[in-house]
Amino acid sequence: MIKKGLIATINENKVTAVVGNNAVSCALTVPFYLIGCLTVGTPVIFVEFEDCTGLVLSRMDGECNHVVSREV
Repeated sequence: MIKKGLIATINENKVTAVVGNNAVSCALTVPFYLIGCLTVGTPVIFVEFEDCTGLVLSRMDGECNHVVSREV
């Protein structure tokens, strides 16, 4: 299920994060394009699976740390 919440903690390597809602998520993988642009309190969209794995999909404001280019 896709959920939204606020970043509660980020590990020191910034590759996993925990999201705190009414309950706390499992440690979620942070994809390369979000490493370095998440802080405690950042609103995010994430997915969490029954086996306690998951992924931060996006910041709620859509920001990331990579330049997106469009070829026309």
